[in-house]
Amino acid sequence: MRKLITFLLFSISFCSFSQDCKQSFDNKIKDVTETSDGNFTFISDNFKLTKVNSSFDTIWQNSHLDTSGNILLKIRSTFDGGYIGAGSGSRGNLFKIDSLGDSVWVKDCQILGFGPFGGYKISDILQTLDSGFVFIAVYGHMSNNSAVVKIDNLGNILWSKIGILTNPNSFDNQAKNIIESDNGDLIVSGIVNVYFPTNKTYSYLYRFNNLGDSVWAKTYDNYHFNSFLNDSDGNFIIAGQEINASNIVASRIIKINTLGDTVWTKQKKAHLINTVQLADNGYVFGGSIDSNSTFNSSYFSKTNKKGETQWSRIFLEDTTNSQLNMIFKLKDNSYLLFGEDYPNFPSLSNHMDYSIKVDSLGYCKIASNSITEADSPSIINCYPNPTNGKLTIDAENFECVEVYDVSGRLIIKSELKIIDLEGQSKGLYFIKVYTEGVIEEFKLIKD
Repeated sequence: MRKLITFLLFSISFCSFSQDCKQSFDNKIKDVTETSDGNFTFISDNFKLTKVNSSFDTIWQNSHLDTSGNILLKIRSTFDGGYIGAGSGSRGNLFKIDSLGDSVWVKDCQILGFGPFGGYKISDILQTLDSGFVFIAVYGHMSNNSAVVKIDNLGNILWSKIGILTNPNSFDNQAKNIIESDNGDLIVSGIVNVYFPTNKTYSYLYRFNNLGDSVWAKTYDNYHFNSFLNDSDGNFIIAGQEINASNIVASRIIKINTLGDTVWTKQKKAHLINTVQLADNGYVFGGSIDSNSTFNSSYFSKTNKKGETQWSRIFLEDTTNSQLNMIFKLKDNSYLLFGEDYPNFPSLSNHMDYSIKVDSLGYCKIASNSITEADSPSIINCYPNPTNGKLTIDAENFECVEVYDVSGRLIIKSELKIIDLEGQSKGLYFIKVYTEGVIEEFKLIKD
C-alpha cells in the first residue's frame, strides 16, 4: 500500500503556521542583541534589561539603570561580555553596561552644541575592531540631517561627520544602519526624500575609513533600504523596496559589491522586506506578506547567493498585521525570529511583540500546514515515502523536480514525474517540486 505526502499549494510557495508557533511578549521589546554565549538580552519598559536563553527562559533581569530622564532604544553586545546602549532626546545618550545589566558609565554625546535642532536620535551603534564604538544619528526638524560619530571605549568623541550626503531640497535624510568591514572601514546605509524639483526617494551607501575619511558614496534612485549586512565575500546584501514612477512599491533584495556597484536585484513576492541575515550558502529575509484584504502575516524566505528563492514561509495571525523585524541564526542552524504586530498600517517604531523559533528550513517547531493564496488549492502527492528506490510525483502544472542530499548538494534534477533513487545511499534527502512558478520543499527518507 503506497504512502502519500500531501501539500496544499497556492500561487507562490509558502508554509503557514498556527498561532501556537508564536510566543508573545507582555511588554514591547525595543531592541534585542545576541550575546557571545548564545543567549539574548533585550530592552523593555524603557530601561528594563532582561537576559534570556533561546527558549526565552530568564537568566537575569535588571531595571535599576540610572535613567537620568533619558531613553534607551538600542543595545549591542560588546567584546567584554557587556553591552553598549544608545537613546534619543535633545542630546545623544550613551550607556556602557556590564554583563549583569548595571551601568559602567553614562554619557551625553552632544555633537551639535545647543540650539533648536528638533531632536537627536541615535539610530544604530556598534563596537569596532579597535574596541571603540561608532554610531549614527539623525537630527533636525523632521530628521532632515544625519551624522556618523566615532568614540573611544570610554565614550569620548574621536571624530564626527555631520550632515552626510546633505541635499538642500531634502526634507528627510535618515542614516539607518552602520556596519564595519573586515579592514575596519565603516559603511552607512540611509534614505533621502527629496521634494524639489520633483518628489523622489533614494537610498545611499557611504563608506568611510576608520579615521572618518570618505572612501566612496553611492546613491540608488527610487530605492528604500531597510537593512543590510556584509557577506563572506565583502558584498552588501540589502533588504528593501523599490518605488516606481507611479508610486507603486515592490519588495526587493539587492546585492552590491565592495565598490558600491549593483550586482543583482531580485523582486520578492512580499508586502515588505525588513531584515536580512546570512544563511548556509545564501541569505534569509524577513518581513510581511499580504494574507488577505484586511491584514498581513509575517514572512520568512531563503535564497541562494544569486538571490534565487529556495523556500518561503508565512506565519498566519487572526486579527492583527504582523511583520518580522529581526533574524538571529542559532548554533544549530535554526533561526529565532522577532516580529511586530501593528494595526493596519506600516509601523516606524520597529519594536518587537513576539518571537518565532523555526528550524533550518524555516518550519515551526510545533505544527504546520501548507496553504496557498488561491481560492482552490492544488495538491502535490509524492509517494512512497519512505522509499527504497523510485519516487512518483503527482502534481498539476508540474515543471521539474530537484533532489538534494543533507549537505545541500544537488544530486538529481529531472522533468520526469518518476525519479530513481536506487543508486543513492540510505538516509534523508530534500525534494523541491516546481509547478508553474511555485517551489515546494519537503523531506524524503530513502530506506
